[in-house]
Amino acid sequence: MQTEIISSGWKHQLISLQKYSLLLNRLKSILTILLIIIGSFGLSSKEEANEHTVYVGTNFGLNLYGSDFKNLGNANTCCPGFTSGFSTGLNFGAGYNYLVGETTWIFLGLDYTNMKSNFIINESEQINLLGTNKEDATIEQKVVSELSSIGISLGAIFELFESFDASFGYRLGLPNDLSYRQTEILLAPSDGVFQESGSRTRTDVSGVLANSIYHSLVGKFAYRLYTSKNKTTYLNPNISFNIGLNSTNEEMNLTPNSINFGVDWAYNFAGASANEVALEKNIEPKLLEIVIDDTVTTNLAVNKTDTPKVIIRPVTIDKNDKRQDRNEVVIDEVKSIRMVPLLNYIFFDKDSTAMPIRYSTLNKKESYSFNSNNLFEVNTLDIYHHLLNIIGERMMANPKSKLNIVGTKSVNEIGDLAKILPIERAKTVRDYLTNTWGIAEKRLVISSIDKPTIPSTSSELESIEENQRVELYSSDDNLLEPLLLNDTLYTPITKEINFYTVLDTNVKDFSWNFKVFNDENSPYFEESGRLDPPLKTHFKITEDIAYQIKDKNELTYRFDLINAKEERENVTGRINVTINSLKKKERDKISDVRIDKYSLILFDFDKYELSKKNSEILDIVKDNITNNSSLEISGYSDKIGESDYNKTLSKKRTESVSAQFPNNKKELFPYGESIIIYNNNLPEGRFYSRTVTIKAITPVKK
Repeated sequence: MQTEIISSGWKHQLISLQKYSLLLNRLKSILTILLIIIGSFGLSSKEEANEHTVYVGTNFGLNLYGSDFKNLGNANTCCPGFTSGFSTGLNFGAGYNYLVGETTWIFLGLDYTNMKSNFIINESEQINLLGTNKEDATIEQKVVSELSSIGISLGAIFELFESFDASFGYRLGLPNDLSYRQTEILLAPSDGVFQESGSRTRTDVSGVLANSIYHSLVGKFAYRLYTSKNKTTYLNPNISFNIGLNSTNEEMNLTPNSINFGVDWAYNFAGASANEVALEKNIEPKLLEIVIDDTVTTNLAVNKTDTPKVIIRPVTIDKNDKRQDRNEVVIDEVKSIRMVPLLNYIFFDKDSTAMPIRYSTLNKKESYSFNSNNLFEVNTLDIYHHLLNIIGERMMANPKSKLNIVGTKSVNEIGDLAKILPIERAKTVRDYLTNTWGIAEKRLVISSIDKPTIPSTSSELESIEENQRVELYSSDDNLLEPLLLNDTLYTPITKEINFYTVLDTNVKDFSWNFKVFNDENSPYFEESGRLDPPLKTHFKITEDIAYQIKDKNELTYRFDLINAKEERENVTGRINVTINSLKKKERDKISDVRIDKYSLILFDFDKYELSKKNSEILDIVKDNITNNSSLEISGYSDKIGESDYNKTLSKKRTESVSAQFPNNKKELFPYGESIIIYNNNLPEGRFYSRTVTIKAITPVKK
């Protein structure tokens, strides 16, 4: 008789028993040694701590079994032997974690594990079927078992990276009795039956087997996704494994193993304790430094009292996410070029010829003091709203230049009024340039068309509104060229300040307020609440904040605690502000960079190809950078249309720009509409959102 073993597990046996056993034994040895070494390390670093976490969870298990048996009960088959099996199951668990070191926990777990198993072998042989001589036949040998266990596990958890944990431990499993069914079924030929039974089933035996205690090594790799601001609750998506160390019964010599994919929900009910602050390096758990005023520094022991005390500790983080050696805010002063393209459209409200109030209109006297070079710190849309003033200034400087003013309308503007809307809108623009800037009418050529030269074609209302406009053109490139502004930027070296706050009090009812300021009436950051404040409060140092504090020597922070009797206690501290000025860097011969920012618009609606105007802008960029310049190229889109499509469109736009700089180091960020950089409720905001920005960082030669 010739036997062919065809299938096992996922319908095919992928490895032999010898290879499987060798791999399993090696894994057991490695994990046992690793568990002993890192487990003892974690326990040896035990500190006084009070970090308690409980969790519940579920997972989907892929059960892989090692086995060695042929027949169960009174079955009498010709099976060559079952050596491995496979099944899936849904498992549940709960547990408790206790902190023993800065990044080490002990865990105790309780779980219910579904350990059902399927063993299948298809064998080919020649047998006597009913009414025939020997005939080639395929017989399915199958055992289906039902088994579950309640387990207790103990081990250690280690934080490998921020929020990424690995755990290893031991599990003691208490299985119930195993119920099984063993069958022997004729698969082929399809019209044959066994001679012994007169049917296609020769064996069908079921029974129950007693099981012994089950020992295994367990491990898990998990990532913490915090769901609360103070990090007291989090989800824990994870991959775990279970490697059996013994068989659960003698009859099957069954050794269960599994790989599991699951998620836990965890609650840290000591999340706001003083010992969480101790997890941060250099912060003592029992004695913390606290600044009371300008000159007095004291140490306060954490010991709960009825008189509230506030413990607060600032920690500054640099732009590389590293803790700074000194608690100070460091700002870098750098030279910069900022280029803002000018959108050559003025938009009007539906059925209106009046200039919208959002556009910056001046009287004649105010026009005398207008200087577009003073717009460096003005945001892009506000610069655009000065479009007619910028054009007026440039026409005064270029007395031979002319401007074509073309009025148009949208398809939603109908009736007799719509017939005159385009030309009347053109007159509104002409009259402003004439009355405010004194531009002669003969230099302002007005005309009208029924629809824009390049209309926005979407059927959405926002897109239709974009066609209610006046278009501005000139043969003199000076009138509409991008605004190129030279100034100084203040970029933060310090990325953020983390304020760790602990209350030393038994008081149950209180409110609090925390602020960072120079002028108390205009704080840079403020947060209020009732009961326990967040353990860690983030204050981000943005470029806007950096610019506001560039002339300050320090920042002040204050925490106010107010109890039910309106009694107030506060802690005030100060953090120095240090400026790496251009003069200082030049004097000390410190390497420096120039940071330039360029924006491209004039991408037509739903297009990514570079227009002639954008190509001209890129020529300006090329003239201002070197091969040593590193570029950050970011693509954005408006909110019209599907977000996935918009992200793809912004990706193509960034790639079109990137291809123009083959020799530079580049990073591409196709954000699409995931980051809305301008007000998309305005047509100009949507136009400026269809953009690619280039941030060029160029080393400055000393």
